[in-house]
This record gives sequence, C-alpha cells and structure tokens, in this order.
Amino acid sequence: KLLIKHGKHIVNEQFLLNRLANATIDIYACVCVLSRCTQSLNEGLDSAHHEEQMTKVWCSEAYGRIQQNLDILKNPTSLQNFKTMVDISKGVCDKVEPVQGNPLGV
Repeated sequence: KLLIKHGKHIVNEQFLLNRLANATIDIYACVCVLSRCTQSLNEGLDSAHHEEQMTKVWCSEAYGRIQQNLDILKNPTSLQNFKTMVDISKGVCDKVEPVQGNPLGV
C-alpha cells in the first residue's frame, strides 16, 4: 500500500521506510532462525531442543516488533508525528543550526 500511495516519491518517506525496513529485517531473521532450527530438529542434533527454545523466544519477540512497526504505519497519530518531524528537520536544515534558542537567554 505504501508504494501504491507514494509511488516514486516513497524515497522521501524515510520515517515510513524505516519502520517497513525494520519489520522486513525481523521477518527475514525469523525465516533464517526457523530454517536452522528445523534442520537441527530434523537431523536430531543434541542441541535441537535448545535451538527450538531459542527460536520460540526469538520469533515471539520479533513478532511483537513486526506488529509494532507495521501498526505505526497505519496509526494517524504516528503519521502526524512523522509529518511534524519532517517540518522540524526542514527547519534545522534551512537554518543549518538548532532553530530554538536557549531558554535561559544565555
């Protein structure tokens, strides 16, 4: 949906791409972990049970991160925050220094 919505301008949506990339990395890592564990279990290795436990924990933790990253892509508050962060970044880049002054006036 992101690519359809933004088209070739998706490269300008770094906050969205970061979340999507993090979810993708976790999905890929889960596939790798599951593949290795499956092979250990199929071969009946002594470490298979231990690897199975590690795989269950890893995939469970990764699932939470994946859900969180993908949910943020649909959350109106997060999307508005991303737009605000873009405006903040533009202000800093335009001024080439912090935009805000020292609150103590020093």
